[in-house]
Amino acid sequence: MSCEKEYDIGEGYNHQKIVVDCVFNSDSMPLVRLSKAASPYFSSPYSNIDSAKIVILGTSDIIDSFEYIGNGLYRSGHIFKPKNHYNLLVNVNDTVVTSRSYLPESITINSVVHEVVVDDNKKLLKSKFSISTAGEKYLILTHVVRKKAFTNNNDTIQFEDDVWVEGEDNFFEQVLPEESPKKILLKKVDSDTLTFTIYSSDGYVKDDNLIEGKSFFNFYSCSEEYYSFVKSKMLYEFNNIGDKTSIISASGVYSNISNGFGIFAGYNKIEVVNEFK
Repeated sequence: MSCEKEYDIGEGYNHQKIVVDCVFNSDSMPLVRLSKAASPYFSSPYSNIDSAKIVILGTSDIIDSFEYIGNGLYRSGHIFKPKNHYNLLVNVNDTVVTSRSYLPESITINSVVHEVVVDDNKKLLKSKFSISTAGEKYLILTHVVRKKAFTNNNDTIQFEDDVWVEGEDNFFEQVLPEESPKKILLKKVDSDTLTFTIYSSDGYVKDDNLIEGKSFFNFYSCSEEYYSFVKSKMLYEFNNIGDKTSIISASGVYSNISNGFGIFAGYNKIEVVNEFK
C-alpha cells in the first residue's frame, strides 16, 4: 500500500537563472561570462548566453559596453581604475540583472625576509612581510610553488603546487577548522601598515632532483564582494572533501548578482617571488 500527496512548489520552479561570472582588476580588460543555470527539478541543460546587452556604469553614465566574443564570453575595452565603484547591467531578452562592486588599490610591499627554520624535525619557510595597504580593508594571501625537476628517466618535468601555509595566531581570519590545511589566508585590515609572519610547508630549498624552484606569494587587495566570494568558496570546497576529519556548517557560494546568481567583484594583485637556494 502506498500513499501519495501533491505539493505546489509555485511558479517559476523551472525558470533558469542568469549566471554572471566577472572578476576584474586594473591590469587587463574585463571579461564577463554569461550562462543559464540548469533547473534543479528538470533536465534543463546548462547553456551559454550569446545575445545579451551588457554595460558598465559609473555613478549614472554608461562607461562602456561589452562585445560578444564567443562561448558565453563578453569583453570590454575599458580598463577599470582603482578607488572607483562600478555598476554592471545585463539585459537578456528583457530580463535584467545588476550588480555593483569596487576596485581597490594594490598594496605595497615594504620589506620581506625569508628564512628556513626547523619545527618538529620538519623544514618550513618562514617569511616575514611588511606591507602598506593603501587604506584597503580586505587582504587575501596565497602561496604557489613552481618546480622543474628530473624524473627517474632523466626527463625534465615542470609542475605547480598549492602550498599549505600557516599565519601568526589570530592574525588571519580563521575560516576553516584549525587542523585543516590552508591554501589561502584572509585578513580584514584595520591598519594602513601591517607586519606579519607566515610559515609554508614547501618552497625553500633545492635537492638532487630539483633543477629549479620558485615560491610565488600573491597578495590580493579585495573589494568586500571578492573577499566574501573567496571565503565562501573555501567553505564550500572544504565541505565537499570526502575524507575531512572536521565537520562545519553547510554553506553556499556567495553571490552579489541581483535577479540572478554569480559574482561581479574587483581586486588587484601583487606578487613576490622567492627562488629556491
